[in-house]
Amino acid sequence: MAVLTHRPDRAQRLPEAVEALAVFQPNASGHGEFRSWKSFGERQLLKGRGQYLGERVLVAAGIDEVVVWPVVCGRIFGHCLGRWWRDSLLALPSDPVGRRDALWPACVLVDLDRAMFVADLQAVRDDVESRALIDALAST
Repeated sequence: MAVLTHRPDRAQRLPEAVEALAVFQPNASGHGEFRSWKSFGERQLLKGRGQYLGERVLVAAGIDEVVVWPVVCGRIFGHCLGRWWRDSLLALPSDPVGRRDALWPACVLVDLDRAMFVADLQAVRDDVESRALIDALAST
């Protein structure tokens, strides 16, 4: 079973025993970085491939599942964007777009059950929590 978004009983709950939790953004040039049509196109390509989950998303990895919510003004807002079994979601480290630091935490989330990319994300902050989340999902 891949995506569990249609489980109304668990739609707004955190996974049990959260191991890692961090806020991410699309791995593309942001609003302040639109210096050319190319940088605008990066974000549009993510949207066209269905890999754009929102400007800011909270990713929570529990023992058995991973959940993603939109974040607006620093708060969880709206419905769960996706819920996957932990062993069916893999994070592959990627190069951060628009960052001078090549070691900034960034990853591509891959749904192994459906063999498709879920999202291309980079951390909002370069901190221990963001790195721990990517490491936890990379070891699935």
